[in-house]
Amino acid sequence: MPELEIETIPGVNSWSALAAEANQVLVEDRERLCIVPSYSEVSAQDALEHADTVVFLKTYNSRDDIIEKLADFDGKMLYGAKLGLTEQFISTDTAAIQQRDKEYLSMLIVKKNG
Repeated sequence: MPELEIETIPGVNSWSALAAEANQVLVEDRERLCIVPSYSEVSAQDALEHADTVVFLKTYNSRDDIIEKLADFDGKMLYGAKLGLTEQFISTDTAAIQQRDKEYLSMLIVKKNG
């Protein structure tokens, strides 16, 4: 498809873009960041126990499960979907997030010391 225009921007990953768009810091000083590329209850529990900030990627099938498990969570949660596209959605509002359809290009950032 020669008419298709492609632009590559090196060095900007999706979770950094989401944090920047929301004007939030991922980690500071000696805090630990954990990226969970594929959700499982075991990986989520382990990450949440040992990291200060956890990024759950591609949450389309796991988003509501993660939110449910974090119901009593004391920190901050940030959801982003379709970053960089016209349909971009960023929110910390759990109800608004859960009303959305499943979105493949989505992630949740969970910060303990929010």
